[in-house]
Amino acid sequence: MTSAPLLEPVEKLFFSESEKSPSNGRSKGFDKSHYLTELQRLINGKSIIDMLFHFPRAYINRRFISSIQESEPDEVVSLFIRVLGFQPPMKPSAPLKVVVSDVNHRIFNLTFFGPESKSMRYRLKKDHVYGVCGKAQFSYGLYEMVNPEHIFHKQEKNHYKGNAPIYPATALIKQGTLFNMMRRAVDRLCDVTMKEWIPSDIIEKNTWPNFFIALKRIHNPLEKDSPDMIEKAKERLAFDEILSRQLLFKQAQALLQKAKAPIFEKNEYLEKLKTILPFELTQGQTRAISDITKDVKKGVQMTRLIQGDVGCGKTLVAFSSMLQAFENGFQSAYLAPTEILAQQHYQTLQKLAIHLRVNVEILTGRTRGKKREELLNDLKDGKIHILIGTHALLEDSVVFKNLGLCLIDEQHRFGVDQRHKLLTKAPEGLSSHLLSMTATPIPRTLLMTSYGDLDVSLIPDKPKGRLAIKTQVVSLDKMEELINKISSVVQKDRRVYWVCPLIEDSESEYAAAQERFKHLQTIFKDQVVLTHGRMKPQEKDEAMRLFKEGEAKIMVATTVIEVGVDVPQANIMVVENAEHFGLAQLHQLRGRVGRGTQESYCLLLYNPKGLTNIAKERLKAMKATDDGFKIADLDLRLRGGGDILGRQQSGFTSYKLIDIAQNPDLFDTLLTQAQEVASQLVKKDPTLQGQAVQDLLQVFKKEESMTLMKAG
Repeated sequence: MTSAPLLEPVEKLFFSESEKSPSNGRSKGFDKSHYLTELQRLINGKSIIDMLFHFPRAYINRRFISSIQESEPDEVVSLFIRVLGFQPPMKPSAPLKVVVSDVNHRIFNLTFFGPESKSMRYRLKKDHVYGVCGKAQFSYGLYEMVNPEHIFHKQEKNHYKGNAPIYPATALIKQGTLFNMMRRAVDRLCDVTMKEWIPSDIIEKNTWPNFFIALKRIHNPLEKDSPDMIEKAKERLAFDEILSRQLLFKQAQALLQKAKAPIFEKNEYLEKLKTILPFELTQGQTRAISDITKDVKKGVQMTRLIQGDVGCGKTLVAFSSMLQAFENGFQSAYLAPTEILAQQHYQTLQKLAIHLRVNVEILTGRTRGKKREELLNDLKDGKIHILIGTHALLEDSVVFKNLGLCLIDEQHRFGVDQRHKLLTKAPEGLSSHLLSMTATPIPRTLLMTSYGDLDVSLIPDKPKGRLAIKTQVVSLDKMEELINKISSVVQKDRRVYWVCPLIEDSESEYAAAQERFKHLQTIFKDQVVLTHGRMKPQEKDEAMRLFKEGEAKIMVATTVIEVGVDVPQANIMVVENAEHFGLAQLHQLRGRVGRGTQESYCLLLYNPKGLTNIAKERLKAMKATDDGFKIADLDLRLRGGGDILGRQQSGFTSYKLIDIAQNPDLFDTLLTQAQEVASQLVKKDPTLQGQAVQDLLQVFKKEESMTLMKAG
């Protein structure tokens, strides 16, 4: 493998061949494993290429001077010094002070704190000449250089002048160590021979350097290298990373096109469905249904994602596809992330299915005993046409007679292996069609980044007649006024959600669901119920039943009700400490109300003392718009792709060499080009076995994407 030297362990850059001592001179009291762990964490990887992808955060011009007297305040300078001796420490914990002189015989101190003080006592030898690089300080008539960034030998002078990189570092792993290690990493590029994987016309169009020059320019810029040239080098490497992912997406699509799948030719039940609906389908729903209908007639596996805002009618689109499977003699499996959501889908679809003589059942972890046994037998015999359920659907005992369509709701909550497990329940020799759905607002950028192997249908509109939800931002200081307003709403048989960020009270300023529940109980008595993720399923179900049937008017909850609760009578959503929630999460919570005919409100309670600038932007955006796509774009800029849902999600893969949130326009430009190049490369080399492409994939280590591709 021509890229093999770059994939070697990063410790080869630091430790000597014997591995008895680090190559930078630290020997006594050095904890190799601790240092290595810290280094791997810093560079977010374990190989030499990960080291090279640890980019500088800034560059400074290091002026080479003859005497310490020539230095300016806060200026980083380089000069040669001679070691005159060591000042005796006042106490064992005192910093190491090394007395030195410059070429003009001006005497000053090098002062070392922390681990450096121990290593430098052994490294610096009396009467020897060294180069030092760092900031000089002048106080009380004396010069001093504290913890110099670099100590180097005379022959290394050229490395410590001109433009020099400043890396993200830690207290343990300092600039000097990173600089020296990076020099060794760049030297390893001489041992690597890789062919260019980007077409020459793309390189010329963007004025990009080749892969090797790009890395050298970033880590060891020449005096002639302008800031624009360095940015072009970073841009080229960011493109490489994007291209590596798009290559695998394109190959996955190509492989799926060869996977034999059921052909659903009949589609008469769609018209029957329209006759029993009390409303007309929206344009977005009609378009999505049309996309699905075209896909399932091709005889190859459909892999489509339906993305739509809260309340846009995705479930109805899903049901139409299940009817098409039924009409053509196939079963459907509908996988939901929570039992509450599975129950809601079951109740919704059963009301429609009963008019069409379609048998819909539900399977969860609570389906046991004789009922479970009968359900599994009916499923195996083909008597059940649509099975809705939670992770219980993935169990080996769940066997379909003729599974032709798999539907996954809130698909980012399921892993690749779980998706694959469901798809393998299809008849031998066939691949089930796959329809994924999400109500989580996802920007176009992240859609193409994380779901590049799926076709996407958007449902941007909402059902006609649905009233807009009025959003208000309210200070916690006005709690008494808010409770008075809720009292009047409760008297009119309306329902209220009250969402808190934590379950139990704590030392933090967050409201706790249990504490708020107790407080509201003192006012509203038994009209308040509580639900959170630590409760037993039957307890949560009972609380939900009381709330839906009106025996309780106020539900205090954590974000467990973010997805899947549908109570038309609920028209007020209170989110306490809203400043601590992400935009996408706030938008999801707001979507729990406004499902009936009454005017609805979302009240965002905030603590004025803990309101950051970003929190202000979020609350301002929530008040200004209810467009989930606009909110998602803003959330991406404010929080970044990895945390778009309010917590890190495996479905949203981050990039190492480009910050999507900080550079959305550049990312979109590079992504568009990468898709075109990926299509060309896959067309020429469908198996991606060419040496150049293999080097690219090896360098950017796409094992996770490879798994995705194999899982289909």
